[in-house]
Amino acid sequence: MGELKKILVDSALDMERNAKLNATTYPRVRSNRLRPSITGFTSFKFGQSRVFLQAGGTINGAEVNYARYVEEGTKYIIKPRFYLKRSYDKELKRLPDRLSKLLNVTLESN
Repeated sequence: MGELKKILVDSALDMERNAKLNATTYPRVRSNRLRPSITGFTSFKFGQSRVFLQAGGTINGAEVNYARYVEEGTKYIIKPRFYLKRSYDKELKRLPDRLSKLLNVTLESN
């Protein structure tokens, strides 16, 4: 379980880093609250492992309640920027290779 946890934590941190880079270039930085609100984290409960990537919340006492609108856009005014989705998609392509190495090691040791 230790190696799986390491892979998933690395994956969450990679997604966080890429999402912050995405949020730096497009959309353009205005208040500098969106990037610090981006967080990648893992959860290991009841035999299930999960990786999360989220944005928004409160940063230094200021609400970042616009994070969803920047990500998904609005109907008429804001175009979607997909700074989280682009990071997620990039990691989703890399994760099977990381996990297959773990599976190969596990199978070889049995």
